[in-house]
Amino acid sequence: MVFSPDTLSALAEVFAVVSVFTFGACLFIRWMGFKFKLLDYPEPLRRVHSKPVPRNGGWALYAAVLVGALLFLPTNMFWVQGMLLAMTVVFAASILDDIYDLSPAWQFASHVAAGIILFYFGVTIERITNPFAAGGFSYLEYLSFPATVLWVVLIINAINFVDGLDGLAAGVAGIASVSFAIISLEQGKFFVAVLCVILLGVTLGFLPLNFHPAMIFMGTTGSAVLGIMLATITIQGTLKITSTVSLLLPLLVLGVPFFDASFAVVRRFKNRMPIFRPDRGHVHHRLINVGFSHRRAVFLIYGWCATMSALGLAIGYKHVPAIVAAGTLAAGSTLLMARLLEIDWRFRRKGPGWDGD
Repeated sequence: MVFSPDTLSALAEVFAVVSVFTFGACLFIRWMGFKFKLLDYPEPLRRVHSKPVPRNGGWALYAAVLVGALLFLPTNMFWVQGMLLAMTVVFAASILDDIYDLSPAWQFASHVAAGIILFYFGVTIERITNPFAAGGFSYLEYLSFPATVLWVVLIINAINFVDGLDGLAAGVAGIASVSFAIISLEQGKFFVAVLCVILLGVTLGFLPLNFHPAMIFMGTTGSAVLGIMLATITIQGTLKITSTVSLLLPLLVLGVPFFDASFAVVRRFKNRMPIFRPDRGHVHHRLINVGFSHRRAVFLIYGWCATMSALGLAIGYKHVPAIVAAGTLAAGSTLLMARLLEIDWRFRRKGPGWDGD
């Protein structure tokens, strides 16, 4: 019933409208970027582009999500209202950052504010998987508030950290949206699935102008918008399903950005660097160091994300042959990535801009 032709037709309509609107909005926002000099200029230490590129693409993403939500989601539902308000707060803060290059503390404060807003509107983590507890869950009670805020902040920054190569963050979010849409439909959460398809439409409508060589960047605004959507989807969708693997599913689907963010935090702590100081030690940068081209590095990470997402879906369906097959692919891709990162660690040259050397 949840995968009926009528349901799929409705979701296809959502995707078509949002993706076309996103593409058109990006063209207009790109023109604005050049007109008002909202540009990202080449930087030898960290940037991978060779000419100025508009960095206000996140404005188009925000507009597309807003239009999609107003057209296809019931705006009288508290969680939808909370998501839009949280997104607006982060969007406003990110616009100021895109224009004035504010301190990371300003961005972080807006992320915390978004988490608080979502919690207030009922987007809350109430329980987590615990195989040793009665019923397979532990209820967080008074820990629900900090857990929700922490989860929101983690996802926003994981997407922000992975936004280092053309098309990478949008593609990773798009892959995740497909997995979460399938899970949501299976659980009968139609409007969460609609939000997933809105996210898919936004990312695929943006990618033609963002893939290498990019004609527009999403900036901190865009990564924050995608992060808020993914946080809402995971909390309202996978973390609230009656399954003992409810926590494992988003950890697998978003495993790659979570790994990169965690690795970045540990690396910067180890080298006594500010957590939010940009560096060139992310997974995508290291793949380029090994010798992959820009596009091949992005596709390699896409593949890694896809295998992890497939494993999450297989576990969610509790289909043993699929778990074995997807687990083998996920393990293989993870071992390949580990090998490539080891090669970079062993052979990359020392020099300024490389932390850990």
